[in-house]
Amino acid sequence: MTTSRADRPAGAGGRPHLAYIAWGYPPARGSGVHRAVGTTNAFVNAGWRVSVVTADRESFFKYTGADPSMEESIDRRIRLVRVPYVRRYLEDDMATWPRARVALPYPWLALETWREQVAFPEDRYGFWYVPLARAVKELHREDPIDLAIGTANPNVDLAGAAVLPDVPYVMDYRDAWQLNTFTGERATKPGGRADRWERKLMAGAQEIWFVNAPILRWHAELHPENAHKMLEVPNGADLGITLSQSPNPGGVVRFTYVGTITSVVPVRQLADGWRIAHERGDLEDSVGTLYGHVGFFNRQEAPEHENLDYLLRTSSLTYGGPLPKDRVGPTYRDSDVLILAMGGGEYITSGKTYEYMTTGLPIVSVHEPEAAASEILRDYPLWFPAKSLRPEDVADALAHAAVAARTRDRDLYEAAARYGTGFHREEILRPHIERLRELVRR
Repeated sequence: MTTSRADRPAGAGGRPHLAYIAWGYPPARGSGVHRAVGTTNAFVNAGWRVSVVTADRESFFKYTGADPSMEESIDRRIRLVRVPYVRRYLEDDMATWPRARVALPYPWLALETWREQVAFPEDRYGFWYVPLARAVKELHREDPIDLAIGTANPNVDLAGAAVLPDVPYVMDYRDAWQLNTFTGERATKPGGRADRWERKLMAGAQEIWFVNAPILRWHAELHPENAHKMLEVPNGADLGITLSQSPNPGGVVRFTYVGTITSVVPVRQLADGWRIAHERGDLEDSVGTLYGHVGFFNRQEAPEHENLDYLLRTSSLTYGGPLPKDRVGPTYRDSDVLILAMGGGEYITSGKTYEYMTTGLPIVSVHEPEAAASEILRDYPLWFPAKSLRPEDVADALAHAAVAARTRDRDLYEAAARYGTGFHREEILRPHIERLRELVRR
């Protein structure tokens, strides 16, 4: 375990100490990292001392991909406790392989996969529970913890927040453990180890947070005995870059997508819709660029690359590559329309939805109409949803947004800017942080 930044700031006095458990924290580049950083920064700004227990920096560069610029968004007052995360079967250097792996590679891999989940029932992360629990206990001995929050996924973070028997903890679900939020199907076996672990953790939790109401309702039905602890704590925007748009029409309309390009993002539907709109003459003065990593991990799946290749071959849309955190704001400022393309249905909100709204720019939704994001965007004055994922409907939405960007109705833009200011993360978290402060005081 390694630590960095201030161990305990001078004059800490009666400020409560929060231990925030987040495997994915900068320089990790996953979408959930934004919620983790934004939440911890909000607690610091509210007068808490914050320690973040996370994985070592090297693991992100080696296994999942990293964005070093994300580290600049961490408040300098936050203490980082880094716990080694080593996945032995992803080691490429054969000189380091144990003899058993060389002699019997497939049995060794099966045993290693089983070993990962002995302590905790989660593929790829279960083995991290033991060193994580040790690190949390050591931190508590050094500097007593008043409150712990585990943010998932991975779900081992939730268990890490519960290792101190006398310390209240909060379970913060950025995703879901037993629910496949993209398909709506249950992802685990009723009565299995994951189900038993979740029930035990929920029974001991002070509060249980969910990013939207549909996911909360699903869990309330699955765990009615703990429904009274469940709260909706939405995502929010951290950039704070509401834009001042010129009312003058004319010029090229610049469409922009910012986000991870995964196999569930409707890239092909977007490409087909863009092509149709161009052929109809609706986008003759428009250009479009997609920014983001391809896949969540360093080792991407073929479908992700195939979808992107389809987009580049069949439409005039371009790919701008990964976008470091420090380039997101300038990219929005150079855009006229934002494309919200994402997979999933009623359980999917996406933190990008909130970030997009704070810009005050027109937003084109390319996702299932029943997605939870639709409810959030419904009253946004410059929202242009595709009625379905049929290419013709996507083309219509793109065309309507292009018209709005060309005409730039001052009243609509000002209304969108006002609406977006209500979705900054610190404002969303403020009442929850104050409630937890009172809990700690009691």
